[in-house]
Amino acid sequence: MFNLYNEVVAKKRGRRTAAINLSIQVALNHIAISTTGLQKLFLGSNIPAPSTSSMQHSANVVSEIIEEYNQKDLAQKRKLLKEINILRGDNPNIINIQADGMYNNPIYSGMGKTPFQPATQCTYNMLENNTYKHSIVSTRQVSKLCSNKSEHKTKTKVKSHMGHCSANNEMHDSIGSEERWAKDCLLDLKNDGLEVQEITTDPDSSAFRAAESLFNAGTTNTQPIHFLDTRHVSANHRNFIKKMSGLKEIMPARLVSEKDKALKRFALDMAARCQAEYNAAFERFNMDSVRIKVHLSYACHAIVSCYQGDHNGCTKYSLVCSNRNSLKTWTEKSAYLKKNFKLNKSENTAALLRECVKYRLGPTMLNRTCKNTNTQKAEATNRAIRATVPSNVTFTRNYKGRVHTAIHNVNNGPGESIVKLCKAAGVPIEPGSRAARGLKNIQRHNEKHKLYKQSKRYTDQRCSKKHELYEIYDEYQEEKDYEKNKLLQTKRLAAKQPQEYLFAKKLRSRHVKNK
Repeated sequence: MFNLYNEVVAKKRGRRTAAINLSIQVALNHIAISTTGLQKLFLGSNIPAPSTSSMQHSANVVSEIIEEYNQKDLAQKRKLLKEINILRGDNPNIINIQADGMYNNPIYSGMGKTPFQPATQCTYNMLENNTYKHSIVSTRQVSKLCSNKSEHKTKTKVKSHMGHCSANNEMHDSIGSEERWAKDCLLDLKNDGLEVQEITTDPDSSAFRAAESLFNAGTTNTQPIHFLDTRHVSANHRNFIKKMSGLKEIMPARLVSEKDKALKRFALDMAARCQAEYNAAFERFNMDSVRIKVHLSYACHAIVSCYQGDHNGCTKYSLVCSNRNSLKTWTEKSAYLKKNFKLNKSENTAALLRECVKYRLGPTMLNRTCKNTNTQKAEATNRAIRATVPSNVTFTRNYKGRVHTAIHNVNNGPGESIVKLCKAAGVPIEPGSRAARGLKNIQRHNEKHKLYKQSKRYTDQRCSKKHELYEIYDEYQEEKDYEKNKLLQTKRLAAKQPQEYLFAKKLRSRHVKNK
């Protein structure tokens, strides 16, 4: 006679959905498990689980609601950026962004081995660089997978599905076209009256070409400027040092294996030192690129002498290494090098070190990174998306909804995101209830954890912990015990001798017989 649960008024014909089923699907969109995982949790707890079909139906309904609500939230973020620019006295229609894409599988792993690229789903995000929050302002989801069970292709042509089709990119099209996805995001911003001036990407991205092509075509009126991500530049700097010829020979070690380890740790330290010098100069001279270049031209010589044991230049020109007032030098407080690390003083050593420093602090690279911007928030967004769309599970039908959930989570925080999305789905959480208080605690803990990871105390603890781990590693060397195909050893075949060698051998045998 009476329902034991609340029902949600449906917009379509059919039976009304229980409120708890929709609210559970909102929560499931925030984590990696889906309906199958929830069934296992219920059954393992000796609780009767709902059917897969009913949960999938609720997931489809919630996914569409979340996607629509998050699109409105992104539009609100873009509107807020305009208001912030007006308050600052800047052009309200120009913003700076960082951009990066993410794939469900590496697109380079199966190239030439499989019929198509292994990645079948892609998300491309653009985040604003005008505020410290770096909110996501535009996103694009691409998928080659269709949830419809019928064949997506015929022998002659590609056919469209009747009804819902989750694939918006054909199987024969390249999913790694970042320029194409970036152009869609830029046009999305243009529709709201926003144009991009400064674009920060990693070195292998083609998003800048998309902005440049729109400007050349007259679609946008703002000349884009490209800057490189300092994090990826530091990674390339480390690889450059490791591959530099002649640098391994000057490492203070006796064995070749020890020289290799010393070179790897020196590459880590050199990249960190150059970036630390730039960060300190960027803060000291208040982002004045001319003064930064002049100061770092002197700091480059100080860094070279520092690794050779001479810290007189550091006292004058370095901002992160000094032996004044009993302060530790850079090599003494380094997490990677030993405290007594020192390279020999010679012109050859100084020339190699200058080349290492010039890669990061030279005029060309300083021009490409003069804003000291990175794509760290974009990378964090990719990790948040990976939490809702793991690489080992393919969400064909609800891929977009789960990605939009992760984006809303990043922009609003985990606790507040669940409250807002539940309200949008028609199943609001009652204010002041135990559930509301629990979500508020999650939100507070998340914000507190962010601030703690940005504090100097956390960075110092991480540096000291890393130094302790390297000391343990130096004392107890790890042994390589894993060997590929250990139990399937194959017999090596003898190398095939060239024809000239076989002919000469036959002539010698004939000469011996004649004798």
